[in-house]
Amino acid sequence: MQGIGIDLVYSFIIFLICLIVYFETREISKLSSYKGINFFRNTFLFFGISYLLKFVLTLGIFGFGFSVVGDAIFFGVALYAGLMAGIYLVMAIGNKKLPKQIGNWIFLIHVLAILLALIVLLTNNFLIYLIFQIIILIVGIVLLYSDGKKTSMLIIYQLLLLFWILDIVDVFIPKFLGGLQLIVSLVSIGIFILVLYKIIKSTHKKNETR
Repeated sequence: MQGIGIDLVYSFIIFLICLIVYFETREISKLSSYKGINFFRNTFLFFGISYLLKFVLTLGIFGFGFSVVGDAIFFGVALYAGLMAGIYLVMAIGNKKLPKQIGNWIFLIHVLAILLALIVLLTNNFLIYLIFQIIILIVGIVLLYSDGKKTSMLIIYQLLLLFWILDIVDVFIPKFLGGLQLIVSLVSIGIFILVLYKIIKSTHKKNETR
């Protein structure tokens, strides 16, 4: 039960931080012409949806769940949201390197993410999902370090990619290794809190200079 408690607290904290970041950057997105900011905000929107659904699904273990069909739908949407969070992060990182027409592909990308989530759900093969997550992660890392330029967002993207790596590692930790899972969860929460701090600091600085 310790592992379940860790999952509940961890998922809820990450959801709250995602919510704060999404609304904290709302004003900047209205004033900025930089398309990457919307991709960045959507990263946290979909991360937030994913972790909120993980929280709800974990509650089901304590008898607060829905029907089997309801849980399956929630799980499928969580998979879709997790994929889209990763894709939007890659799009934010590589906004200047990706084709300018990438914005026109958004609908198709959403459809493909939904189809992949359905395939994972129907085949009950979570490995497919993990493989795609790892591929998207590798693309993000390559894009981030491909030109060697340092930007104000570099540390934030590095932290988010590190969080993503830990999120994947957490899947492979057996439930009986609750201590290791707790360490990974605490480090992940620490990373997100640091990201939140840097974003709030950056947005307030920009508001002061306007």
